[in-house]
Amino acid sequence: MAQDYIPSGDSDAIADGRVRVIYALANLAKLNLTEADITPLQTALDEFEAQYNENVMQQAKARSSREAKDGKRKGWETLDRAFNGRMQSDLEVTDEDRAAMKLRVYDKVKTDSAAAINSFPVGVVDTGQKLRHEISWRDSATPDSRARPQGVFGCQIFYKIGGDAPVDVKECEEAAVDRNSPYTMEFEGADGGKTCWYLLRWIMNSGEKGAISPLLSATITN
Repeated sequence: MAQDYIPSGDSDAIADGRVRVIYALANLAKLNLTEADITPLQTALDEFEAQYNENVMQQAKARSSREAKDGKRKGWETLDRAFNGRMQSDLEVTDEDRAAMKLRVYDKVKTDSAAAINSFPVGVVDTGQKLRHEISWRDSATPDSRARPQGVFGCQIFYKIGGDAPVDVKECEEAAVDRNSPYTMEFEGADGGKTCWYLLRWIMNSGEKGAISPLLSATITN
């Protein structure tokens, strides 16, 4: 099948069309044409180009609006996760309060959790993808097993982007309490090349918190 002489891309099609109009107007007699022959073609091309430019502008606005929305969400999530952490750790906040605020209410069923409380998640960070970390973990007491210790609800993940290494979780933000390894962290473009620090600990079904893991660090891949 012969290739169409009109390019499929709008900008290329407009450029080629403009060449034809300009050439035809400059060579009317040679091409046995009059301006009246070219005017409808030129008008249609002008209208096409104007609509194309409007479409490009609207797409740019949509991208900008989406990026602004994503930035606002990230800012809100950071504050909301900090709020959640405070509500989960405050002994005066009841489960009824947490449920009313759509926060997680941990299972209070008691289990034999002494061994799990004394152990901690041993984490590994995969930095192979752009602006993404995959954090996987196993229990320090059973490093050859992928199973969570008895009585453990999930792994609580704290992080800090850039700066000095955090001394404890108070200097970090909570990423999640994740039940299944690995957990994926997504970053903004401005974070590329920075160091992200991680601290992990077990959260029990009872709501009790385990020991803090050794500090992990990984570079955010550009």
